[in-house]
Amino acid sequence: MLFQLGQFILDVDVEQTRLCYEKQKLIIDDCGCDGCKNYYLAYELFPDKVKELFERLGINGKKPYDAYVNCYECEGENCFYGGMYFLCGTVKNAIPTLNDSLFFEIEKGYSVSFDTGDSIKDSTRFTHPAIVMDIAFHIPWLL
Repeated sequence: MLFQLGQFILDVDVEQTRLCYEKQKLIIDDCGCDGCKNYYLAYELFPDKVKELFERLGINGKKPYDAYVNCYECEGENCFYGGMYFLCGTVKNAIPTLNDSLFFEIEKGYSVSFDTGDSIKDSTRFTHPAIVMDIAFHIPWLL
């Protein structure tokens, strides 16, 4: 299925992506650090627009391949997270934009970028041709 998200055109096999996420562990089952625990809890507070996009793409938001705190903000009340999810499919094209932004803003504080999955060919968790979806999210610290 084709998706255009800002300057990105993606061809995503949504059903295959869902099947891959069914086989993956929750982030808290893979890692016990506070950053991953917080991400798992904070997912419930993500804006509906973010969760709806994840659903449309076939992504289980509680099962990122990686999530990490880049820095704490507002005296530790919020965090700026980075990380990645995978999708089955290909990046067809990136349309140049006037501001040449590398990220598509889903909603204020929640941005994503897409690239080919060459970096995950050795991954044991995701075995199909893939798109890497990098995240840049500002979320509350709940722990």
